[in-house]
Amino acid sequence: MGRPLGPAGLGPGAGEKLLLRVRGAPLAPDRLWVSALLRRVEKAFLAQLAGATAQVRARWGLHSSPLLDQMVAELQQDVGRRLQESSERELRNAQSWVGRTALLREGLGRELSLDKAAQAPPLGSA
Repeated sequence: MGRPLGPAGLGPGAGEKLLLRVRGAPLAPDRLWVSALLRRVEKAFLAQLAGATAQVRARWGLHSSPLLDQMVAELQQDVGRRLQESSERELRNAQSWVGRTALLREGLGRELSLDKAAQAPPLGSA
């Protein structure tokens, strides 16, 4: 809310693993939210890369040439592809984490119901 935003307008710690807790129960991050976050990070990084290549050209006095333009374009495409692959891998990791969280909740619920059944007085003993 009133906290400063990190790089590229993302919240602080946006790249860290997300584990939300409400009353001690972990909540899985929303798949669409994670996907949108990763896309924003990709876009921000590629924009920073474009700015950095422009600064290098200016600092070193590199004039535009077809070969230099092609090299920069290939670098940006390669980095973009690697970022996309990394984002897809992280999204799969988040999805598998969501699945594990659901299994843990299901197992915990079953364990709690078994504990309650074990604590209940035997039928007909009242």
